[in-house]
Amino acid sequence: MTNLLEIGLSLVVLLSFLLIGGGGYLVLRHPAERRRGVLMVVAGLVILGNVYLLARPSGASVF
Repeated sequence: MTNLLEIGLSLVVLLSFLLIGGGGYLVLRHPAERRRGVLMVVAGLVILGNVYLLARPSGASVF
């Protein structure tokens, strides 16, 4: 991979961790915003899955 792609993927992973953490905070601390928090956690996990699929070596199995 190129340096720019590696930097971009690293930033996306960091931001997805922030998204998951913020969603967890909403779920645990603000019961009125529980649905939004769950959606944020799911979105963060989907983003991490996409990064995994993009960054894995070609020809490797998915799991």
